[in-house]
Amino acid sequence: MDEKDKGTEVYVPPHCYVYIYAGLGDLDKAFAWQDRAFVDGASPFNYFSPIIDNLHGDPRFKEDIRKWGLEI
Repeated sequence: MDEKDKGTEVYVPPHCYVYIYAGLGDLDKAFAWQDRAFVDGASPFNYFSPIIDNLHGDPRFKEDIRKWGLEI
């Protein structure tokens, strides 16, 4: 199997993409993946991780947390 084909056979949790895009500074993609992570059942810990601290100050973060019924 070619290394580039592994992504089609290995499950990667959506919250991992949140970390990647937040780290790259692409907040729009990070928030899109955060919605997918919630639907996928990601642990609430993932939304408060220091790894995605740059999302925490964005109004979309607070709105998502409220929408999902979580507390800040």
